[in-house]
Amino acid sequence: MNKVYFGDGEVNLPSVLLDAKKFVAGDVEVYLQEKISLKARVAKGVVINQVSGIDRFVAVRSWLSKKKRVGFAACGVGNSWNEMVINATKNAVQAATLLGSEFPFFPAKLIPLAESELDNERNRMLNELFQDEQAIKDLTSTKALELYSIAKDEGKVLQAECFLQIIRFWIVNSCGVLVKDWRSEVILLCQVLREPARTGVAMIRGTIGNPPNPLSVVKKAAKRCCLVNNLDSLPTGMVTVLLQPQAVAKLIVMIGRALSGELIQTNMSMFSNKISKKVASSAFSLYDSPDSLLPDSGKYDMEGVPMSILSLIKDGVLLNTLDNLATSDVRNPNMQYRGGRAHRIFPWSIPSPQATVLKVVAPSVKLDDFKTQLIILNFGGLRTINVGGGIFHVTAQVILPEQIADFNNGLNYNVGTVFVTLNIPDILKNVCGSWGDSQVVSEKRVVVTPALVLENINITK
Repeated sequence: MNKVYFGDGEVNLPSVLLDAKKFVAGDVEVYLQEKISLKARVAKGVVINQVSGIDRFVAVRSWLSKKKRVGFAACGVGNSWNEMVINATKNAVQAATLLGSEFPFFPAKLIPLAESELDNERNRMLNELFQDEQAIKDLTSTKALELYSIAKDEGKVLQAECFLQIIRFWIVNSCGVLVKDWRSEVILLCQVLREPARTGVAMIRGTIGNPPNPLSVVKKAAKRCCLVNNLDSLPTGMVTVLLQPQAVAKLIVMIGRALSGELIQTNMSMFSNKISKKVASSAFSLYDSPDSLLPDSGKYDMEGVPMSILSLIKDGVLLNTLDNLATSDVRNPNMQYRGGRAHRIFPWSIPSPQATVLKVVAPSVKLDDFKTQLIILNFGGLRTINVGGGIFHVTAQVILPEQIADFNNGLNYNVGTVFVTLNIPDILKNVCGSWGDSQVVSEKRVVVTPALVLENINITK
């Protein structure tokens, strides 16, 4: 439990904490992270491009008890993990001394964490992957070649790629507790060409435990080859639409951003001062629903807090927002937390409120009951009008209701382009219900959603 493999050697986590404590007159937290990223691309049946890399860093948060100041610093690969911890700790203390009493990214005090442990088999697998880069190169190449082989049956394969990323992290702090967890992501991307000169591109995200199905990726790309841009006669004005899951997911990502505690506490969100108030129709509910088989999710968030299902909007009423330890300190200490670390950008370890898996729930309805006039397949270019107010202007790919069978069966279908004004507060109030099964859609966040029927959507050409 106390020893982990980090980099090329074994690290004793209690000694890591002791090294950090030597420089901090107060509480301290040490965060260690390893990330491995690989990509394999196949053309003409051969792996022609393979990119890989392993990144490691140490981050330290310090609370200077006498001065009531907090600080943060991160350190990339040094001569040894011990040197990395010492350098990061010194820099964190210096940051706390210089920045003063207010530092918006951290709670005012250290929060005790729940102790966790990965099972032995999972530990063994992760250690092998991080110590044998060739094994994971072979894994990505195999999956890319499998995708290419299946795609050949659907047309000329222009592109077949597999991207794999694994992040594992450890958190140890002055309370004497240790959290360790991991995230994985597997992406399959395929582009096929069909005559006459029609191409289709599709991408599906999964995890090592639940990888994307190559056949599903190929079928999705092949379906997009059936698109024909010649649909001109379309209804405009305030119309009733069926929003396909891909389009719903883009809306939900915007809603997820607006639910961030950082935006809400600064009154920059459409949901500021709306807790316990009606913000959507009674037919709409939204949950943050962790699922370790989906990307961006795990048993613990990246501040070490155990994950559980969180009701954000239930039957139209706003119940919770997405808070980390810092924003919950300010707004409501009893809130459930959702802290992520921005591992894709610098500084890597600044925690920010983050959803894991946003899940939409709505009662099932029949399309015939609502005189649906348009089906929106997806949203395109986005022009922002008012982010805080949740108002956007976008293009949208649409089909007519009588084409839904052709679309679902992979036959040629005619597509038109319209402009849609997305007033999210109004859209949420105009949700009538869902149609069809829920699908996992991987946008910037993972969203699980069915298609939604919406009334009074503003469509222009």
